[in-house]
Amino acid sequence: MTDSRRDAGKAEIAHELNNLLAAIQGNADLMRGDFAGVAAITEGLDEIDKAVTRARDLARRLLLDSSALVEAAPAESRPLLQARPAPHASRGQTILIADDEEPVRRVASRLLARNGYAVREAANGAEALQVLAAAHGAIDLLVSDIIMPEMGGLELARRVANEFPNVPILLISGYSDGQELGQSFPSHLDLLQKPFSGTELTAAVAKCVARGKQGKAG
Repeated sequence: MTDSRRDAGKAEIAHELNNLLAAIQGNADLMRGDFAGVAAITEGLDEIDKAVTRARDLARRLLLDSSALVEAAPAESRPLLQARPAPHASRGQTILIADDEEPVRRVASRLLARNGYAVREAANGAEALQVLAAAHGAIDLLVSDIIMPEMGGLELARRVANEFPNVPILLISGYSDGQELGQSFPSHLDLLQKPFSGTELTAAVAKCVARGKQGKAG
């Protein structure tokens, strides 16, 4: 196996592990919530168990190649959104979440719904555009993963800026080294790194929704 192929494989595994960590952390946040009942805790434990099983399989893949050392890359060059406590509770805004990883999409939807948001979901960029078109302006924020099949987050962001200019965008990424960003990441977009906590997600969403309101008012 060439070094380039090995590096690409390591990046894919790191991306999926970050997605799994986001699902585990999000479900843990939901289980700690004030309104977590037996059904919610049972569902959370089941989702965590699935994520842990998949993470264990990925770890075995890494161990098969003794040279596949996972190294943390510096994050100074990435325009990460600084998370802070959400300044205001949701007033019924609608958030569209586009992510091809169902566990991440599902737990993000539950976290936002618990904080008062209405949530729509899409499995890729093309599906997200369909949801936006059908919503007729009722989407207050698009939260999109960067790497997705059919249409990724960066292309989706460009399409949304042209076709739905009043919809603010928050991009999320499961890569730790920014390989998928390259030099093309728009400086005006916000980026939230996976794995993120429920507090970080809701804070980022609240900030972007508030900025979108200011833009519409202006």
